[in-house]
Amino acid sequence: MLPFLTRVEYFKRSCAGTLCGPWSAWMPDKIYALRNTCVAIPCLFNYPDDVRVYSGVHGIWYFNSPYPNTYPPVVFKSRTRIVHESFKGRTELIGDLNQKNCSLQINQLSPELQGKYYFRVDMGRPNIYTYTEHAELLIIDSPMVEPLDEIVTNTQAEVKCSVPDNCPELKPVVSWYNTKELENTSIYSSVQSHEGAWMLFSVISFLPTYEHNGKNLGCKVQFPNTAMEYKSLLSLDIKYGPRVLKVNDSIEATEGSPVTLHCVVDSNPVSQIRWLMDDAVLKEVEFANSLTLDLENLNDTDDGTYTCIAENKYGVMNASLYLSVKYPPRKPAVNSSLTVSEGESILLYCTANGNPSPILTWMMDGKVKSNSVYKKELTLEIPEVTHEGDGEYWCVAENEFGRINSSLTLTVEYRPIIMPESKCSQTRDGIQCVCVVKANPEPSIQFVLPDQNITTNDTDSETERQFVSSHRDGHTVTSILELRGEHDGEINVLCSARNMYGDKMEKLLLQQQGALLWAIIIGAIGGVLLVTFCIATICCISQRNQKKNLAQSSSFSQSENPPVIYSSVHEDLGKLQKKEGEKRLIQGQILLDKKGTTELDMDYANLDFSKLSVKDGNVHTEEETEYAEIRVK
Repeated sequence: MLPFLTRVEYFKRSCAGTLCGPWSAWMPDKIYALRNTCVAIPCLFNYPDDVRVYSGVHGIWYFNSPYPNTYPPVVFKSRTRIVHESFKGRTELIGDLNQKNCSLQINQLSPELQGKYYFRVDMGRPNIYTYTEHAELLIIDSPMVEPLDEIVTNTQAEVKCSVPDNCPELKPVVSWYNTKELENTSIYSSVQSHEGAWMLFSVISFLPTYEHNGKNLGCKVQFPNTAMEYKSLLSLDIKYGPRVLKVNDSIEATEGSPVTLHCVVDSNPVSQIRWLMDDAVLKEVEFANSLTLDLENLNDTDDGTYTCIAENKYGVMNASLYLSVKYPPRKPAVNSSLTVSEGESILLYCTANGNPSPILTWMMDGKVKSNSVYKKELTLEIPEVTHEGDGEYWCVAENEFGRINSSLTLTVEYRPIIMPESKCSQTRDGIQCVCVVKANPEPSIQFVLPDQNITTNDTDSETERQFVSSHRDGHTVTSILELRGEHDGEINVLCSARNMYGDKMEKLLLQQQGALLWAIIIGAIGGVLLVTFCIATICCISQRNQKKNLAQSSSFSQSENPPVIYSSVHEDLGKLQKKEGEKRLIQGQILLDKKGTTELDMDYANLDFSKLSVKDGNVHTEEETEYAEIRVK
């Protein structure tokens, strides 16, 4: 660092041209100093060579005005040493006026001394002159800290700390603090001059990140052997592109409900923010930190991916979310109604939108033909369609939020089919032949009687012997032939049906009325026999139960009043006497009731088997005894 006088000599040698012309002065336009320190204002002046100095060279420094008649405060006066009260004991001339050096030092600087300083030279009248050139003193409380350039994240940056170095007695020492979080730091210093005012610069270099934005970086100035310390903080303004800190997570919502989407952005400077769905901009704002998007009354068109984009001059960033709108299936789209020929292959399509994806089902006549789960499309392939495939087909779409269907009609054209119920039968007036035909398009039906060489249909006129009528139900045509009168022997009737796809002919069998009658009679007899068998079975079971009960009662032993077996036979007396002898031959005697013949009208008789002789001398056991109950009404 150059000594102060050497600095003055440096500027004196550099003075040339108009700056060092007649009646001119040189001093710094601005000079900085820290409060409570000192400042040396370098000053050089000049005057014409033909000016004679009679009583020496004297100088005066004024404060804030160059005109003596306005009575500005006197800072320093070499002749009388009389100065303004504010500058008493604070100023001294450190230059040699005889050497045209008017440098001034001011000590114990305080804020009220900040201002403009003017120099006046007095070499005796008329050689008194006030120079218009002046130095502005700026008193600061702390060092000046500023970035050398814009600080951008992840780009090496430099911050400068500037300290006035214009006090010969005090030499500043600069250091940095709050640097622990900085990366890749380095520090270098230099002393520079601007128009005679000297500054000490300390520069710190580091690699900033967005996390350093708003952090304080400190510069500290100390003067050795003094207690003076000056600090200054710089809030780092780190420029960086957008960082999307928060958007909603993906959302599920039901149709008709509202949803609010949030996007919060961290960037410096603030960004332009936009909400997009696909490539369509839904909402945007200039220079903001956040943006919300309100969606009212959701429907299926709101389902999709939403993207928040934030952009400034340092970068662009985006974040996306998926909004899933749950809704019932929309009406399925199906083929138009079809008309095909039997044997063709067809493919039926069904598509339906819904969220979640619906279960699709192809149905026909209440039967499931095909289905799919959680797909938007279902096909039904019929490789070779038959006449049974003719009808209405329904595609049903269903999910947890609803059910809806669409239908189509499949018309199958096919050759005639003569149905099994076609026949001839006898009637009271003759024979009736019925021919039932399924076909599409509608067939023409004819009855052929080859034995009589007759062909007829419902378009022929009615005759005395025959009449044909027809009616249609869907694809089924029933044609009836009435043959009047008696017909001997077997009748031969053919039914012939024809349409554009082919023809069919079958013989109609005659169903005999007598055979039908015999079938009815045989059926009735079989029914009667079945009922009789059931009754007999019940009676047998009942007799066995009674036999068991009788065995548990008194046995048939010989006594004066043997047991009585009752019969339901109701006879008159003569008949009983006639049968008495017969019964004696079989079972001994008939014991009549003590009440005599007057009681024979009771429906009972007593048969005694106990007195029969036994060849082997053994009495029959009660298990071998048989009995019967006979009733006559």
